[in-house]
Amino acid sequence: MSRHKNASSSDSLKASSVLDSIAIPTFAINVQHEITHWNQAIEKASGYLAVDMIGTKNQWKPFYPNARPTMSDLIVEGGQDESVERFYTSKYNKS
Repeated sequence: MSRHKNASSSDSLKASSVLDSIAIPTFAINVQHEITHWNQAIEKASGYLAVDMIGTKNQWKPFYPNARPTMSDLIVEGGQDESVERFYTSKYNKS
């Protein structure tokens, strides 16, 4: 295995370890909007297991009845005010 792949794998394990230690339900997605991390707290809160969620684009399922972007999806896309306002009307304050 190349040094880059070893480093990438090591970074992923560290990220998983950190996210799993957080008591707050947390997930992470990549630039393709695929779930890369799904911690134990979100498993417990949502009922969706990490093994079933990681690698999918189903991050919306614990929050919405139909497929739609989550806040993390909007951030990955650049967090444009118009997109955020469209999905979170009157539910956010610009910082």
